[in-house]
Amino acid sequence: MASLFRYDFRRLERRHATGARRDTEQFAPKRSIGGDRTNPLYLEVDKADQRREFLRALELGLSSLDEPFLETVLDDKSIVVRRAAADLLARIPGSALLQRVATQIRECLMVVTKGILRQKAIEVSLLSEVPPALARDGVEKKGAPQGTGEKAWWTLQGIGILPPSVWCERFSMSPDELLKAAAAGDDGDLLTTAWTHAAIRHSDAGWARALLLAANPPENSIKNLFELLAPGDREIVALASQSQTALYVALAGIHGASLSLGLRSRASLGGLFLRCESWADLLPSII
Repeated sequence: MASLFRYDFRRLERRHATGARRDTEQFAPKRSIGGDRTNPLYLEVDKADQRREFLRALELGLSSLDEPFLETVLDDKSIVVRRAAADLLARIPGSALLQRVATQIRECLMVVTKGILRQKAIEVSLLSEVPPALARDGVEKKGAPQGTGEKAWWTLQGIGILPPSVWCERFSMSPDELLKAAAAGDDGDLLTTAWTHAAIRHSDAGWARALLLAANPPENSIKNLFELLAPGDREIVALASQSQTALYVALAGIHGASLSLGLRSRASLGGLFLRCESWADLLPSII
């Protein structure tokens, strides 16, 4: 039995490395072998990096079939393995983890009206602590980036775990309207960063577009946001974006496509005096 588990582990890893589509029905019985952490077959994989690689193999064809096993891995002794399991669970629509986090985070945001113009704004009530259940589901108590307060860090992580569409449904507002309301409040940067993480985690192209056009997402996330857009939408967003970095990412992101006159003009104004006809020709000027 132990050798069977090791064989299946290598097989999953090979399929992940080659990009082959994982057949969830085919692998469901094999995953159940390790589903019980009290089972010595699971405990036999004693190196954290091996267990993490096993979880990476589950990314292909991830579904609710994987949820029972991943829930047990949230109690793994290694923090890197727990993080990987929580990230996978957060990507499963309707997972118990998403429901638990939503219960903890939903009330942190409130839409209010401000001023004589009754402009909508979002107020954020920062988490005062990280309950054990929320920590188990992926909100880390330590590791806040420089310049970010502890409570803001906890809240940002919680919002970033949930699909950004949760807030559209909760407040009956579009991504553009929510971003405008966030900018009118005191925590616009926190919400923009959290929603950027959420859009990338949940591959939400609508939110990616809104963030690139209406907000100022972290520059190190702009490329990932662009990759979520349909190819035909990238040039439109690049032309309309106020971010010069966003423009450059769009220019560098699609090799071989013809540069439109509009983008060539925008890039020239941004300091790239172009004498090129394709995206590939432009790369040396950007990198």
